Amino acid sequence: MPSDQQRAAVAAAGGALGLRALAGRCAEVGTGPFDGRVASRHALLEARAVVLYCPGHPQIARVRAAIAAVED
Repeated sequence: MPSDQQRAAVAAAGGALGLRALAGRCAEVGTGPFDGRVASRHALLEARAVVLYCPGHPQIARVRAAIAAVED
């Protein structure tokens, strides 16, 4: 059974990613949302989900900055 954190991350992804894909993203560096760019709606959903699912990722500040750049 998924945890509250997992359910929140999948919900934030808006159906764009499941738990397996999110877990894979947590292991990545410099790709996807970790390259510091959010260039599409799908990428924004993914970035929001990653912030919830991988808050301790070493490049999470890049993801947050990319989200903020799009939302401003």
